Parts: sequence; C-alpha cells; structure tokens
Amino acid sequence: MKKNIKIVFLYIIFVLSTKIALLSIDSIIFNEADFTKKTYFLSVSIMNILPVIFVKIFNIKKDHILTLLVIDAYLIAQSLWVNSNLLWIVTLIYFIINCILLYRLNKKIKIL
Repeated sequence: MKKNIKIVFLYIIFVLSTKIALLSIDSIIFNEADFTKKTYFLSVSIMNILPVIFVKIFNIKKDHILTLLVIDAYLIAQSLWVNSNLLWIVTLIYFIINCILLYRLNKKIKIL
C-alpha cells in the first residue's frame, strides 16, 4: 500500500512539474504570466531528480523512468520554439542522464 502511495506521489510530481514547465515556456513566448526561465529550470530539475531518488531509495519499478524520458522529450520539443537555447539544452542534459541511468539499471533486469 505504501508503494502505491509513493507511485501516486511520483505521478503528481510529474504532472505538476510538466504543467509548470509548459506554463513557463508559454509565458516566455507570449509574455502573459510571471513565470521565468528560473521557474522552468526549477520545475524540470524537480521533475528529473525526485523520481530518480524514488527509484534508487524506495525501490519503485525502474520503468517509471521511461515516463520521465517521454516527458523530457516533449519538453525539449516545446522549448525549441523559444529563442533561448538554454531551455532545451538543460532538458536535453537531463534526458541524456536519465537514458544513461535507465541503461545502467536495465543491465541486470530486462524491463523493455
């Protein structure tokens, strides 16, 4: 039961961080909200660091990192529309780190 609560919490973090990152991209493009690049970096960092901690410490299934990779790929595609290259480069770095982590975790146990 506790593992299910942790998984629900993990997906709440995914959804909230993704929404905040997308709102940050929209506010940078359209200048409608008060979100900045710092808000984008903070939300993407939280979205990428906490699930890795959950997988490492709480022994949650490693295939949740695949969901994280899909969200990162979507954010990379969205941030390419912004004039600043820094947004998609930071997200790409997290994407590559998560790919390496998934590869290392997948060496012994096949999840794909």
